[in-house]
Amino acid sequence: MPFILTIYVGANNTPKAVIVADAIWCGICRPQGEPIEMPEFY
Repeated sequence: MPFILTIYVGANNTPKAVIVADAIWCGICRPQGEPIEMPEFY
């Protein structure tokens, strides 16, 4: 399952999240290359 490390407000007041995939299953952090836009959180 993915884990949200942090959420911040980026350009154009769009919330963005830094996500780590498979954090619960393997315990090894592999953050996504780019933050993911999450407009549903605003």
